[in-house]
Amino acid sequence: MGPRTRSLLAAAAVLVACQLVPLPARAQGRFEAFQNRAAQVFDVVVLRPLGLCQAAVGAALFVPAAVVTAPGGKDAVEEAWEMFVVVPAKNVFQRPLGDF
Repeated sequence: MGPRTRSLLAAAAVLVACQLVPLPARAQGRFEAFQNRAAQVFDVVVLRPLGLCQAAVGAALFVPAAVVTAPGGKDAVEEAWEMFVVVPAKNVFQRPLGDF
């Protein structure tokens, strides 16, 4: 093997090594994209319907909660409104998909 062949083999080995180095980073990016899609599917199939049920039940429970908190004043009723109605509605309708 001549010096030219050795230098070509060394250059080829360096190029192959450079191509192998970023593979874990590319695989990590693909895995994160898969996780993001899986989280979005789980959110749409499981969490959003449960959140919609939670919003409906919270709206129904707000009425007795408002009666109980009414002696505490307007601020107490607004706090009950926020906890029973606004937070579940935001979780269902405004939260980005896959963002828990």
